[in-house]
Amino acid sequence: MTTKLRYDDFAIVTRSRTLAAPVGTAEALSALAVELLEKALRDRHAPVRLLGVYVGKLAREAQLELPLE
Repeated sequence: MTTKLRYDDFAIVTRSRTLAAPVGTAEALSALAVELLEKALRDRHAPVRLLGVYVGKLAREAQLELPLE
């Protein structure tokens, strides 16, 4: 996952992390996005014009099929 911040002076900062295991919930993804955002803001505390979040290597969750009688 990557967060990308564009500050008021148009400087761009990115923070990213590759996870070791798959994530299955939106809550886990949003928690990681907030963590990366907070890290970027600690490094440079200034007004932000734009915030982007990128998530890659998505896969469909396997579904089980149950036989119907």
